This record gives sequence, structure tokens and C-alpha cells, in this order.
Amino acid sequence: MAHKIYQLLMDERLRQAVIEHGLEYSQQFTWERTVQETVRVYEEALST
Repeated sequence: MAHKIYQLLMDERLRQAVIEHGLEYSQQFTWERTVQETVRVYEEALST
């Protein structure tokens, strides 16, 4: 793990790629989706 952290610190291209990937991944998580998933879980819990 320490080696990977070192790589991120030393390799600007790798660091940028990881940042971009993280930003793309974070687009999946919206407040609307969070609410929908929370309601779905509650409905599922109440139906059992």
C-alpha cells in the first residue's frame, strides 16, 4: 500500500488518471438516487 501511495505522489499522470476516474465514479452518487434507494430499502423492510 505504501508503494502505491508513493507511486501516486511521484507519478503526475497516474495521479491525474486516478483523480479523473474518481470524479467519473462519483457522478453515480446523487442525492436523488440516494433518496430513491433509501425509500426502496424502507419499502422492502416494511413489506416483510
